[in-house]
Amino acid sequence: MSITLRCPNRATADLPPEEEFHTGMMSMTEPEIQDPVRSYDFPEGATVVDVGGGYGGVLLPVLRDNPTLHGILYDQEHVLAKHRLTELGADNRWETVPGDFFEKCPEGDVYLLKYITHDWDDERAVRILRNCRKAMKPGGRVLLFDMKIPPGNSPHPGKLMDVIVMAIYPGRERAEEEDFRQLLADAGLRLNRIINATSYLSTIEAVAA
Repeated sequence: MSITLRCPNRATADLPPEEEFHTGMMSMTEPEIQDPVRSYDFPEGATVVDVGGGYGGVLLPVLRDNPTLHGILYDQEHVLAKHRLTELGADNRWETVPGDFFEKCPEGDVYLLKYITHDWDDERAVRILRNCRKAMKPGGRVLLFDMKIPPGNSPHPGKLMDVIVMAIYPGRERAEEEDFRQLLADAGLRLNRIINATSYLSTIEAVAA
């Protein structure tokens, strides 16, 4: 599996930088999230919170494939103004909630974080996860959709992404034992299992410690 980096096209070149970012993330999310979402067994009737969900690229397929779920798209207000959840049609199973994930998160059963913790150093990533833990209902869980870097020196897309992330953000890609377990533990969570879908994206499931 390889990662292709594309320069802005006509559709995004004239957008403001932040809007270009969210539009690009949406287009990247659409193909790579399908397998992880379909391979996960969401509990019926659960409230699913897409944390820092942008325009809804993760929550949209989750709600499409799981008709009993209620979804909350959580991001900054100006980002939510351009969400795409209306593509679900006349559907009252979702809502948008503005806020800052460094301060708090909405109450829910399942928290979705795709490429969120890799943007931040450990201290700020723990703050985000701890806010999910505080708001999580009993029996809830947190799902991180991230690249898990395998041990050894064999090629892996996560190693390329690690260089890209470190060059742009204060974060990094992480490995299973030394990174994810400790990160989650510091937030009051326990790594429960890691599901590797057919893509390079892993689903890292955490529950209350």
